[in-house]
Amino acid sequence: MLQYRTVSLFRQLDSEVRSLNGKLSTLKAKFGNLTLKEASLDGKKLEKIIAQKAQVHQDLQILEKKRVIIDLTDNDILQKAAGGEV
Repeated sequence: MLQYRTVSLFRQLDSEVRSLNGKLSTLKAKFGNLTLKEASLDGKKLEKIIAQKAQVHQDLQILEKKRVIIDLTDNDILQKAAGGEV
């Protein structure tokens, strides 16, 4: 049986994963929108869009890494709980 602390921690991590997934979806949509705008622009406006895309891409990578870390933590918690270590 999972201990209360383990369940509470698991729920907190699950909530963080859902939050990160929402943020990732929003950023992916923003990145797609910037890509569509990029096709019709040139000069300074194009440079601005490319800079925005670079920032959004970097933010996406950071959030995806956070999600992987949380997923690994979830798995570790469940394994320890199954073994009775937590």
